[in-house]
Amino acid sequence: MPSLLRVGTFRRLTSLAAFLFTFFHALGEAGFRIDESFSGITHMLELCNAQCSMHNAQCTMKEFHPAVREWFSSSFPSPTRAQQLGWPAIAGGDSTLILAPTGSGKTLAAFLWCLNRLMFTPAPPKGSRCRVLYISPLKALAVDVERNLRAPLAGIANVARAKGVDVTMPEIAIRTGDTPALERARFLRDPADILITTP
Repeated sequence: MPSLLRVGTFRRLTSLAAFLFTFFHALGEAGFRIDESFSGITHMLELCNAQCSMHNAQCTMKEFHPAVREWFSSSFPSPTRAQQLGWPAIAGGDSTLILAPTGSGKTLAAFLWCLNRLMFTPAPPKGSRCRVLYISPLKALAVDVERNLRAPLAGIANVARAKGVDVTMPEIAIRTGDTPALERARFLRDPADILITTP
C-alpha cells in the first residue's frame, strides 16, 4: 500500500485540483474540447479528497484500541466531522460540547471512547462500577440509545475475541420516572457500568 502524504500536502493538492477543475470547466464553457482533461481533473480531486479522509480517520482513531478501530472501519466509511473534532478532546479528558445536525454521529462520538475504556480496562469494585452517565431528555430516546449501544458492544467484543484479546462487557441500566423503587434499589446495590436516565 502506498504511503500517505502529510495532511498539508493533501490540502495543497486538493486546492490545486479544485483550481484546475474550475479552469478546465471555464475552457469547456468557452467551447474547447477538453472532455478527457476535465474527467482526469475530476478524478484527481476525488482521489485527493479520499486520501485526506483516510489520513484524517487514521489520525482521529489512533488512540482507540485496535479492536475498536477495526470494528469502526468495518462498519463506517470514515469518522464524521463531529467525531473527528470530538474524539481528541474527549480522549484528552476535556469537557466537550458537540453541536452538529441530527445524523452526524454525535451519540457515537460520545459513547465510543467510553466503550473503548470500559471494555479494555479491568472492572473496578462493584460500588464504583457506574462510570458513564447518559441523560436523555425523553424516555423513548433513552430506550433507543440503550438499543443502539448493543451493536458496537457486540461488534467490538467479537473482534477482540477473534484476536484472543480479553474484553470486559459493560452492563447497561435505564432509569426513568417509571422505574419501580425495587429496581432503583437494586441498581444502588449492584450498579451497571453505564446508566441511561432522564432528568
